[in-house]
Amino acid sequence: MQEKDNSGLLLTVAGQVRVIAALTRGGEPTGIGWILREIYGSRLVFEVATNVLELRARIAGSKSGAGGGNRYDLVVFDWWPDGLDGGLLGEMIAASRGVPFVMIIDEADDTRVDKALRAGVGAILKTPLTYESVVTMIPPLSGKLDRRRHSKTELNEHVASNGSCMEKLYALLELSRAIGVEIEIENLLDVIVEKATDVMDAERTTLFLYDDSDDALTSRIAEGLTGIHDIRLPMGCGIAGDVARRRKTINIADAYSDARFNIEVDRCTGYRTRSVLCSPIIGSNETLMGVIQVINKKNNGDSSVISSGAFNDQDERLLEILCGHAAVALERIKLTEACLQKKRIEESLRVAHDIQMNMVPTVCPTLKKRGIDLYAYMNAAREVGGDFYDFFLVDQDRLCLTIGDVSGKGVPAALFMVKAMTLLKSTVQTGVTPSEALTIVNRELCLDNRSYLFVTVFLGIFDIRTGHFQYSSGGHNPPYLLRHDGIAPITGAEGPALGVMEGIHYESSDIEIAPGSTLFMYTDGVEDSRDVSGGFFSIERVEQLLYTNRLLPAEMLVAAILDSVNEFSKGTPQSDDITVLAIRNMPKLNLELTVTGGLENIPNILDFVAESVEGLGLKEDVGFYSKLAVEEACTNIIKYAYDDPNKAWISLSVALTDNKLVITIKDRGRPFNYDSVATPDTTTNLEDRTPGGLGIHFVRQIMEEISYKHKNGIGTLTLIKRITDNSK
Repeated sequence: MQEKDNSGLLLTVAGQVRVIAALTRGGEPTGIGWILREIYGSRLVFEVATNVLELRARIAGSKSGAGGGNRYDLVVFDWWPDGLDGGLLGEMIAASRGVPFVMIIDEADDTRVDKALRAGVGAILKTPLTYESVVTMIPPLSGKLDRRRHSKTELNEHVASNGSCMEKLYALLELSRAIGVEIEIENLLDVIVEKATDVMDAERTTLFLYDDSDDALTSRIAEGLTGIHDIRLPMGCGIAGDVARRRKTINIADAYSDARFNIEVDRCTGYRTRSVLCSPIIGSNETLMGVIQVINKKNNGDSSVISSGAFNDQDERLLEILCGHAAVALERIKLTEACLQKKRIEESLRVAHDIQMNMVPTVCPTLKKRGIDLYAYMNAAREVGGDFYDFFLVDQDRLCLTIGDVSGKGVPAALFMVKAMTLLKSTVQTGVTPSEALTIVNRELCLDNRSYLFVTVFLGIFDIRTGHFQYSSGGHNPPYLLRHDGIAPITGAEGPALGVMEGIHYESSDIEIAPGSTLFMYTDGVEDSRDVSGGFFSIERVEQLLYTNRLLPAEMLVAAILDSVNEFSKGTPQSDDITVLAIRNMPKLNLELTVTGGLENIPNILDFVAESVEGLGLKEDVGFYSKLAVEEACTNIIKYAYDDPNKAWISLSVALTDNKLVITIKDRGRPFNYDSVATPDTTTNLEDRTPGGLGIHFVRQIMEEISYKHKNGIGTLTLIKRITDNSK
């Protein structure tokens, strides 16, 4: 047999209150255990489950006793393991047959809340917990808000003297169920107003919601009251305003005799207000959420009795309990709306991010065919950012390169970035110079710039045929030119950021990006990246990395910089947008070298082969094996084709044709029949082998094809290595 205590919580035969809790470190950090002990004292049996499987098993096992009832009165949890999805939680709640489930969270926008509420969790508690927040937010404990501190004996006597009490308790339970299923705020307010009128046996109910933005109450009036719409009350004004200010229930038997009552409302509506009972809606952490005001007591639940029209002490406690239930429902819906709003914002930002990324171009295959190796990378510190880059052909031979950084971050910076990027591209395509383009775009950005944003820009036009590069800078950090012999910042033609000041005329300058050289452009998010101690990545680190990796292809160069930045800033959030762009003017596909001398030229020959292979965009292993073959062939030519090895003339060329690396070696020495050299038997001992032929055999093993011809005093040795996709 079970009974209820004053709080409405079911008690076992022995009068115990059994709580099963799945709480971090036993629950004491949240304080829920201490608060429940304060409420129930020695009657509390507080059990702790170590994980979700144990929690599920204990709940299932609690129904195995006589009668199949639950031996737990409340389930509390403050953690959400990966295995506990909404479906499993819903099954546990359904299996508990009415036992309330309560979740404790740290953040109001916790994404777990939506799943929990949809699964049927009865209450959400936000830390730090207080006695009042617990008894207010957990429906079975809401009766503990006995602000008049009536004793249990007094309450029992009052219940015994009023036969309608049980009916009202059932009506209150129906209200709790009704508001518990609503997830739309408008529907919930309608239900609260309608059910409050029934539960309180009143003629009318008004629900006021508190707006903390202007410290005022706004009404939502029950059905049947015409002639007036919303009522707006400043804090402390009128009966409801005074209740909100003092946060205490007010019971007025004669409204017209109370100076706080506004009689104009009755005059406008023709309605006659006699009695008023008003109570605040207090949420967790003592947050004011609104006020419920019921008007004109009807008949105290007994149709045979003529009502005096006044509310009594029991009505006061009943309305306070009702307000506690309303607070639970309102906070639940606010949490749900906050979660949904957060999801909508995240989805909108994701779409905006995708749009922004689609605005910047990817590598154009036609550039690669013309000997231009280009790679770019952009990563916003937030979902959307203010950095951008762009490249496009102005005409058949001229390529425009742009990189920029908008002041600020987030959506405003992203919108300004779109405007700047669009203006720059449309202006350059009219055929103007880089300086003229920045001058025109600056004028446009300064017009009606009410957001006071600005953008730094570096813009240049590269002539693919000649390597000529004309550029202009609007306050942007200088790019770097990477050559075989070192690196250097590109300075000159510097002006202020765009959007700051009208009437600025920018200047242009020019350099040559020779074959084998690379232009590296970046935003200050690279050098301004920080480590866990707050130190900056610094321009010095950038320059050291650029020098070390100056001969790499564009993508590998960018990867080397970003890998170093990521390693440096590991463990810290990205504080600024990061954008880099590298463009390499690859060496021409037909490369030549001519030397005269002896074996001292071998190192120069090998460097030439390595740089040629790298310039063709081939992997290092191709260069390694090609150098081995060329070294063996050229050493033999110098030693054996000339009478004076110190006057050996050798001409080399490297070409990439039809996925074949073709290395041609010419000499003016004695002709040599490579085909006459037999393949040595490498299985015999060294002392038993015939001298000669091992070097040529070695070259044949490395290169797929080898041929030789001698004509007009010139010997031509051709070495061919097939190039696969894995070699590029």
